Amino acid sequence: MLDSREVKTLHALPLTPEAFATFGQVVQGYGDVNAVPRGVRVTSANQGSAYKFHKISLLESSYPADVKATTGLSVYRCQPIDAKPGGHWDIKVLERHLHTNQAFIPMGPGFASEGDEGLKETARDYLVVVAQNGKDDKPDLETIRAFIATSAQGIVYNTGIWRKFH
Repeated sequence: MLDSREVKTLHALPLTPEAFATFGQVVQGYGDVNAVPRGVRVTSANQGSAYKFHKISLLESSYPADVKATTGLSVYRCQPIDAKPGGHWDIKVLERHLHTNQAFIPMGPGFASEGDEGLKETARDYLVVVAQNGKDDKPDLETIRAFIATSAQGIVYNTGIWRKFH
């Protein structure tokens, strides 16, 4: 829980791989292969009908062996929040995962099966709030940042990064 006495106004910046690098990775395809961040290998795929952006992010797990935990993918179905550009959103809680990184990849409205309603509406953008861990094992509010991601961008939080996702 964040201390309500520590009120801070953040200005959300556009999400870019460079701006987000200390918190994790941005997962996206690029229409212009010359715009790909340094270090990402790009090859032609599917008989020339696609580009492959290699290993934009790796899965991490540092659970102790005796815990017998596994790393996997899960799916959340989220409804958009009522936040407007230029508006404000209170962040009361940040959370983190101590032993794994965590990915969020927008999937669009979709329909999983016959009779499934899918999502009633989907967002074009979403808010990402992140902070490094502090010396007191709480979010370091000096490092807190807010980003606006588009529905064409996924994110992978580094292990131990404090975060809020909307």
